[in-house]
Amino acid sequence: MDENEEAAYCLYRCNRPEVLFALLRDGYHEKITYNLIVKVINDSVADYEPKLKRKLAKICHDILKVEKPQRNERLELNPLDVTPSFQLKVTLSHDPQRDLNEEFLTAVKFIAGWAQGRLQNIVEGIPDTPIDYEYHEAGYYLQILGNISLGFYKLTFEHADAERKGVVWRTKVILERSDYIRMKVDCDYCHNPDRLIRDSFNKPRFVDEIFRKIGYTDVIPMMTKPHKVEKMKEIEMLSEFIADHSRTLPVILAVEEEDSERQININRLAETVGTYAHVFLLSKKAIPMMVEKSDYTTEELTGAVWVTFQNGEDKFYTRERIGNSRFDFNKYAFDSGNVYEKAFRHKLVRLIKEKNCKIIRVSYYLNHFKDQGKMKYSPSVEAFLSLIYNAESVITDSFHCVAFSLNFNKDFYAFYPGKYSTRISSILELTGTKHRAVGESEFSYDVINYEYVNEVLSRERKRTLDFLKESCK
Repeated sequence: MDENEEAAYCLYRCNRPEVLFALLRDGYHEKITYNLIVKVINDSVADYEPKLKRKLAKICHDILKVEKPQRNERLELNPLDVTPSFQLKVTLSHDPQRDLNEEFLTAVKFIAGWAQGRLQNIVEGIPDTPIDYEYHEAGYYLQILGNISLGFYKLTFEHADAERKGVVWRTKVILERSDYIRMKVDCDYCHNPDRLIRDSFNKPRFVDEIFRKIGYTDVIPMMTKPHKVEKMKEIEMLSEFIADHSRTLPVILAVEEEDSERQININRLAETVGTYAHVFLLSKKAIPMMVEKSDYTTEELTGAVWVTFQNGEDKFYTRERIGNSRFDFNKYAFDSGNVYEKAFRHKLVRLIKEKNCKIIRVSYYLNHFKDQGKMKYSPSVEAFLSLIYNAESVITDSFHCVAFSLNFNKDFYAFYPGKYSTRISSILELTGTKHRAVGESEFSYDVINYEYVNEVLSRERKRTLDFLKESCK
């Protein structure tokens, strides 16, 4: 505009709001250019004075001499990846002095209040009772399904990230009232598979609010303070609790350190994860008793942290491993004090959050329904592949499941079945992943080198296609 006084004069004299609206009506523009603005001004000056029209017509004529119109191409749309952010499946504690339906409605109000806060200044009047409701606006979607007589409430909330393109955050919460109240929370985010998205910790506010007002129970009441373990009887009760198949949440056992300066801040950890993990503290005087009950030495147990998940998997962190913890992105790099302790707690919280996911078993045998956990019976090929593709981790004794886990670059563990185990062993050997076969001498939790795996698979595909082409000649 600075180089062309005529064009600047025309823009100054025209109705600029009309020009802006014309730009919006005219479709998608990747870049606002000088020529585009002139064109839009020219198209929107039907009622302007003749002199202004003539000036614009001359400018547009000069532009058309040197510029050919470009056609905007529609970008190809690819499916987004879905990554879990937070999951919780828990029973609400019931106070015999209170009405169960009253507790159900209290939980509904906390959830609705959270949704109203997320949509502040966008929509008002989100119902805080179990009734059907739906709101849909650009970048936001809220749906509520509720029936107070059936004791059912489901809220689904989705919103686009205003700062990161292609990221959509989703929260789904379900309340079911019977003899007690069950709550299930699923949070995840959709993102472009080609981009690395580091999610922030997404525990909805209502999770803590319901806990403070009503409380949660997972075999035993949940607490934001650690359970102290000091006697042999308490160790035996802890062992029974860890082995209880009805437990759905992880158990963290921290062992007291001789040097209090090196001790992990177990109270702070319990405050953070106490609503979705059980936290226990083994006192120093109980360490000899624990040595008798476990395969660890006193040196290994002192200052250690032991995590047991609901599927029986456990992780043991010695004080040396804790001392080597560092933040991935140098967070608190200049913070004074026990930085590695903060880094370890940060990583442990992420581990608990990511491992606290639902377990889905797939089987083609009806007698497997008696086993614990949700089961998909005889899924279609599409559903079978979808379960593997969307899984965070896969445990299998199926050759085809191993093969697709490798193709989808999944974190997996394989068991050799009674029959046909050689083909599983062969593909693991071929792809350098035999350390993920349970029972093998080299079994470990080391990360799978998928760069190498993909090279092998690509080479084998080419070899197979070449053979087929040669055979079909």
